[in-house]
Amino acid sequence: MAGGILVGATIVYLILEHSGYTLLSIISNLLLVTFGVLFVWSNAAAFLNRSPPPLPGFYISEEQAKSLALALSVEINKALAAAHEIALGKDLKQFLKVMGVLWGLSIVGGWFHFLTLVYLAIVVAHTIPAVYDTYEDQIEHYLKYGYAEAQKQYKKVDENVFSKVFNAFPKLKKSD
Repeated sequence: MAGGILVGATIVYLILEHSGYTLLSIISNLLLVTFGVLFVWSNAAAFLNRSPPPLPGFYISEEQAKSLALALSVEINKALAAAHEIALGKDLKQFLKVMGVLWGLSIVGGWFHFLTLVYLAIVVAHTIPAVYDTYEDQIEHYLKYGYAEAQKQYKKVDENVFSKVFNAFPKLKKSD
């Protein structure tokens, strides 16, 4: 199953990348052709006394819409509350983390097209679990080593940078 998804995603990616089309333009063209064919079929069927094309009803119940809106509003409110806390400058470390992630995303976004990022996400999502199952012990060893090294580097940065910033600006210290 995963192999089929990878092959399909690779074929779609190569076709889109070499054709010069974007995903949005292909979706728009497909919908244009679909609606055009359905419109002509519907009108021709009425003219020829035939049945119109069998289309299912396009409908979302009010209950489904409310549950989706509720779920989305909870997650959006969490994100907005976190953004509010960061924007108010209450947690310098969290602010720096967010800025680092956004900066990294902007750099990576400059390297790749959106379609390439989607393709890479599909490939990674289907290969990482298989690789991890095969080499679990080695990966765990290197992850533990990398985590220990990251902790050492963080302690150095914390001692050399953050402590000096917090000492220079006492208002930035977290109040417990």
